Amino acid sequence: MQRCLFFGCVAGFFLLIMAACGKNTTPTPTVLSGTWIEASGRGDTLIFEPEVLEVRRGFEIRNGLRLPKMGSGLWSYQVGEKYQMEVRPALSSSMKTQTAYAELKDNSLYVSNFYEPENTKYELRAFNRK
Repeated sequence: MQRCLFFGCVAGFFLLIMAACGKNTTPTPTVLSGTWIEASGRGDTLIFEPEVLEVRRGFEIRNGLRLPKMGSGLWSYQVGEKYQMEVRPALSSSMKTQTAYAELKDNSLYVSNFYEPENTKYELRAFNRK
């Protein structure tokens, strides 16, 4: 009985160590802090501050005016578990959030495209730290 318990504890400890050593991790606000630039095309930039995310997407001409692209602006965010973060426009009167995917893998941040209304939120974008 003691032998089974011992080997069970050793196996559990080994699995815990293996899980901690994996390269894919759920990002924390401390790790996210700073500027991340889109890897392909370098069109979008994410700037993480505590509890606030600024999305910079460049500008476009709409109705004869030079305006930020849709989805640009400030977003409130909270990092959750299992590669999820809750986001919502920071200046919105609505408290409704949407779930976005966020994963750190090999020094890149992969985020689902929550900020571009025309695209599906499941499209992943890769960002590299500036």
